[in-house]
Amino acid sequence: MRILVIIFSVLFSTICYSQETIEKRLSDLEKRLDKIEKLLQPLELLNNTEDTKKNQKSNQKEYSLSECLKVVDQKISITEKNSVYHEYSWIIEYENSCPVDFIGIPEITFLDKDEFTLHESSIYEPIKVTANAKTKARGQEMITPEKSLRVSFTSAGFKSSY
Repeated sequence: MRILVIIFSVLFSTICYSQETIEKRLSDLEKRLDKIEKLLQPLELLNNTEDTKKNQKSNQKEYSLSECLKVVDQKISITEKNSVYHEYSWIIEYENSCPVDFIGIPEITFLDKDEFTLHESSIYEPIKVTANAKTKARGQEMITPEKSLRVSFTSAGFKSSY
């Protein structure tokens, strides 16, 4: 019986000792995990801002240029005539019906009575058509007098590579 009590005591003390060791190791692991989580917080913030940027870009991609942007009005006027060229001033008014801005190049094409292209604009400066607003683009084009006499229509557009 005494031997049984000794064996039971040894087993019980071993179990208690190993449980204390396990609890200590578990506590140490939890502390390490807390340190790791603190170190990872800046990386998570960085990752969240990248996700936000991706979401913003994907939101912009949801709105197509053809659905959002419309040419509301276009006007032309000959502002100067000489034997070398006729200078046309033009205004194109765009309306953006979407909640995102569009940046691009205005286009104006001068057409004859059969709608053949006589002259295409050479505009290199982009404009910004703000969200849910109207924006006007202005410019001048020089056309030879022979072509200028045949101009009957203009066609306006907007080219965006953004």
